[in-house]
Amino acid sequence: MNRYILCCLIVLFQWKSALTQQRSILNQKVHIKLAEGTVGSYLSTIIDQGISLSYSNDQIKLLRVVQIKPGTYIIKKLLEIILKDEQIQITDQENKILLHRPTNAKINKNILSGYVYLKNSREPIPYANINIVGTSISVSSNDYGFYSLELPDGKYVLKVSHIGYTSQLDSLKITSSFTHHFQLGSGITLTEIKVEKKDTRTWDGHTISPNTASSIPLLLGQADPLRTIQMYSGVSGGTSGSNMSVRGGSNDQNLVLLDGVPVYNYSHFGDLLSIFNNDAIKHISFYKGAFPSRYEGRLSSVIDVKMKEGNMEEFHGVANVGVITSSAMVEGPIVKHKVSFMSSIRRSWIDAITQVIDKDIDLKYYLYDANFKINYKIDSTTHLYLSTYLGSDRISLGFKESETPFLLQWGNALVSTRLNKVINNRLFYNTSMTFSRFTNKLITDIDNNSYNQISDLALNNEINYRWNNNVSSYWGVRFNDSKFKSRYQNDEEGSIQHTTQISIYSDNDISISDRLKLRAGLHLVTFLVKQKTYESFQPRSSLVFKVDGSNYFSASYAYMAQFYHQITQPGITIPNEFRAPSSANLPPEASSTYELSYRYIFPSDGNINIGIYSRNLRNILMSRPFQSLFDEPDENIAWQNRLLSGIGRSKGLEIDYNQKFNTINIQASYTLSKAESSFAQINNGQYFISPSDIRNQFNYSMTIDLSSRWQTSFLFTYRTGKRITVPSYNIPDLDEILENSQNPEEYQLYAEDIQNYKLKDNYSLNIGLAYTKLYHNSRRSHLRFGINNIIGRPAPIITTTSIEDNQIIVNQVDPFKFLPYVGYTYVF
Repeated sequence: MNRYILCCLIVLFQWKSALTQQRSILNQKVHIKLAEGTVGSYLSTIIDQGISLSYSNDQIKLLRVVQIKPGTYIIKKLLEIILKDEQIQITDQENKILLHRPTNAKINKNILSGYVYLKNSREPIPYANINIVGTSISVSSNDYGFYSLELPDGKYVLKVSHIGYTSQLDSLKITSSFTHHFQLGSGITLTEIKVEKKDTRTWDGHTISPNTASSIPLLLGQADPLRTIQMYSGVSGGTSGSNMSVRGGSNDQNLVLLDGVPVYNYSHFGDLLSIFNNDAIKHISFYKGAFPSRYEGRLSSVIDVKMKEGNMEEFHGVANVGVITSSAMVEGPIVKHKVSFMSSIRRSWIDAITQVIDKDIDLKYYLYDANFKINYKIDSTTHLYLSTYLGSDRISLGFKESETPFLLQWGNALVSTRLNKVINNRLFYNTSMTFSRFTNKLITDIDNNSYNQISDLALNNEINYRWNNNVSSYWGVRFNDSKFKSRYQNDEEGSIQHTTQISIYSDNDISISDRLKLRAGLHLVTFLVKQKTYESFQPRSSLVFKVDGSNYFSASYAYMAQFYHQITQPGITIPNEFRAPSSANLPPEASSTYELSYRYIFPSDGNINIGIYSRNLRNILMSRPFQSLFDEPDENIAWQNRLLSGIGRSKGLEIDYNQKFNTINIQASYTLSKAESSFAQINNGQYFISPSDIRNQFNYSMTIDLSSRWQTSFLFTYRTGKRITVPSYNIPDLDEILENSQNPEEYQLYAEDIQNYKLKDNYSLNIGLAYTKLYHNSRRSHLRFGINNIIGRPAPIITTTSIEDNQIIVNQVDPFKFLPYVGYTYVF
């Protein structure tokens, strides 16, 4: 009997155990459609079918790629398959599946690092995006193409991409840390425009390709990369766009860098061209707000120009012939895969034409630019660069029957050496030494000449450390020694001023979540000049929120300080500026910039960005009305007393639109803005319209690929006319009581209000046509022709006032209208 009862109990227990097992959540079934995916994607599929899963992202290799035959699976069997080779325990607790790692189990963290290169060139590609397919994890290469990515053991599919290049997919099995380089092919067709904002990590700036400059209607057939920046909202420029005002700021408030070296004057005569040879440029980064902390010394914008480093594998070159200049660029290996070079030169031929037109007038004008760069790969982790630039403009005028000379000459000389070193798979080191010299010389007769010269010597050290996939930090220290030399008119002694500047800066890029990214930075400056020391605390921050794959919001704040001042004679575009450092009498200029923007990415190839901004400025300078620093020297009036120091403010609405429709590319921008200034000595300290104010501005560019060889382009611009100060009446200084009167019979001019005269609105329509012919061995030629200002009223080059019949007359010299051009380019 007892044996019978015991047998029944055993059967009952086994039946209950089987029933419990049958009802367990682990024995339920789910349907799988994916043949391949990450562990995380399969776990999400199980959850989507109503199964409750609990696990920690840190304990499971969610990025590991697995392959499963589609079908219906018991959950426990499915989990055992996708979690194979992982030390994960699977338990059922209160109708919930728990996935957890035993306390004694460890997970490997591997570092994948290396460079992103241009295929068939070995030039590093900065800001390339490296993404783990099927996840939201991605990192970007730094300024020199180096990347670092943290991954656990597993098999992954990586996608590497960059605007203007073909994307690359790579499947890697990772079981330890190692180095892996990616190579991207050039994805820009012969007629394609690529001017896009960067990915969310670097949304505070724009990346500009040199291909863009040759795709829009050119000024007299000359490709100018800075002309494309003028297409963005908030940016206005001169004839070529090189003498720029950004968000109501003055021209000197733009920081222009060539391979990390500051350029003080970046335009040729009358803003005809910028100093940058388009064929020698690798890319340009442009910022008008949310400035990274490594940039310093200007208030309105940053234009960071990087030159090509030279092809490590093949020889290539470009030759150009235009209406006013000709140029050539050659690059290639000196020692293949070890040492490369890039060299370019450009010169005008206007001086030869003027000699043919009129031999009685000794008018000579020429401009030239020369670039040279060497790239030496010391080993797999170390690169050494040497970069140089030399450029100048020279105008001389004389008459055969006169001995009175006239000479105006200005130019830049730049040298930089740079060493990059990968310390380990997380740490990147960069050090550089740079030298810059700008010289401006004016001679009007034998005994009367002026010059202005600035020399900079700088040493910079910077490290970039990637803590993990979500946090990357930059730290840097910079030392700068400057010398300002100047002499004006008959001032025989002139002046020399020395300054020393020490800067410390840090930037931290943080992915708070998949949707929220933060950049937090700080820049500290100590500026030493004779009998005065200035210290500046400059916080910088930007925030990007990703609503979904198409909608983004961003906000930013940046504080900037400028220890360099420039006063320009208004109404003239040729170099006539006075330059001086901050001193005890000239405190540094400063600005605070606030931005808020929204961006929408169209399902097709395009986007629209809408933003608002507000800027506050301190210690900005201007000349006293009707007094100039370029007047005859007066020993009773120091040049500092001819300047006024005040404050400024500006605000605006900016809209940028980009869209591609098959063979049509459209880029448009609109700006509604207001810039004002206030000086205690003028208008009782009330705000008045700033000289750089442009209330409305609209740009529209369209490029159409007519065929594989023909392309046509249109560029229309409209800007509200600027305001200038025009005298309302004049009074003869008969009794010599008016200040700074050199002649008792001179007239003294007076204005009832400042900025009281509005120039006419400006508009222009340019059209262009390009023909491309392909040859063997990837050689090609481009023939471009078109018409500048086919209709329109461009902004004047020179604006002056004169007295006729005791009336004030406004005179202006306008650019030529209806200017046809032709240009030829051969690429080999």
